[in-house]
Amino acid sequence: AEALPGGADLRFASSAGVEIPHQIESWSDTSALVWVRVPAVAGNGNTTVRMYWGRTGVTSTSSGAAVFDTSAGFTGVWHMNEAQGTGPQDATANGINWTAHSGVLSVPGVIGQARYYNQGQGTGTADAGSLTTYIVDSINNVGAGALLRSTPAPTNLTVSAWVNRVAGSNGSAAIVGHFRYSAGANRSWALLRAGSNYQIIYSPDGTSAETRVTTPNNWGATTNGQWHHVTATISSVDGVRLYVNGEQAIADANPVTPFVADAAAARPLIGALERNFQQRFEGYVDELRWSNRVIRDANWVKLDYETQRPGATAVTVGNAVTNDTSRVFLYPTKSATYTQTVPITPNTPYIKPGNTATAFAISPTTLPAGLAFNTTTGVISGTPTTVSAAAQFIVTATVN
Repeated sequence: AEALPGGADLRFASSAGVEIPHQIESWSDTSALVWVRVPAVAGNGNTTVRMYWGRTGVTSTSSGAAVFDTSAGFTGVWHMNEAQGTGPQDATANGINWTAHSGVLSVPGVIGQARYYNQGQGTGTADAGSLTTYIVDSINNVGAGALLRSTPAPTNLTVSAWVNRVAGSNGSAAIVGHFRYSAGANRSWALLRAGSNYQIIYSPDGTSAETRVTTPNNWGATTNGQWHHVTATISSVDGVRLYVNGEQAIADANPVTPFVADAAAARPLIGALERNFQQRFEGYVDELRWSNRVIRDANWVKLDYETQRPGATAVTVGNAVTNDTSRVFLYPTKSATYTQTVPITPNTPYIKPGNTATAFAISPTTLPAGLAFNTTTGVISGTPTTVSAAAQFIVTATVN
């Protein structure tokens, strides 16, 4: 292998040469799963990210907390890739780790491993509370799990997951949420699979009968045995929206009254609702994400789906460039043919992380008419105004 064990030498950078965070979910001699936080993604265009490896004597910079930054609205992110017997571990700095019942299985999912829930098993945060058949968060918890209960209560929320229900065709089955099954206190929200549909239920005041928002019958062919990327948003401004496979399936525009603190007291659960663990789910869950007080818009949801789905084409891998330890900067476009009167895409040099270029020079100094060379940034830009013969130019940089 060209890379160090575990991908310790793996690094990513933007097209401008700025190192960007990554998290290695899994690594082997033949494959790897890596999450990268890209600063911005161009709509209807291309965004270039560069990957580097092959440097010895370095340690890993993999960091889930840097990729899934809480300042970007992530409350908890669980890749569901843990071995059987270990609950989902939070990738964010919040460290909200779940404790699983031994019967929850680790199985192949959409992205690496997933969790399999078998109607009689459940998962819950275990900062406190008794260890019963279900390992769940304590209602009086004041630790990390309190972040999931959202006290003070949020006005906005986004939750998403890959879901594959394998059994049960009629009744409702809880995927994730913190909602007490029987009427009374401790009712907040939950995402369910209801027959062949998906459904969000909520009770803003924490005590009343729930409001249900359900996808249209058989929307998106939501049959058992199929993976779906499901996203739900609850907003005090825009109401409730449900997305399936990146597309909005239904919207209830009625604003949701902000949840009261008591409504968030039910124990967070994956695979069931609280109170004798009703509405138990049988199937697979992968890549669960929970964002309190943040509404992800339709573009975010679509990009999430398109970059994660099996056979995704939103991300492509280019050709590898042989490592040259003496080269600290390079141009993404080394050889180009430009069209007269058409503005060129600025050719911006990439500077290896850890280096700083303070000045650039080009030889010959005269570029084809209409093109310009910036001696501070090294960027080549402009619009060719005349036809010129092919020529070679050499750029040098002063690098610290």
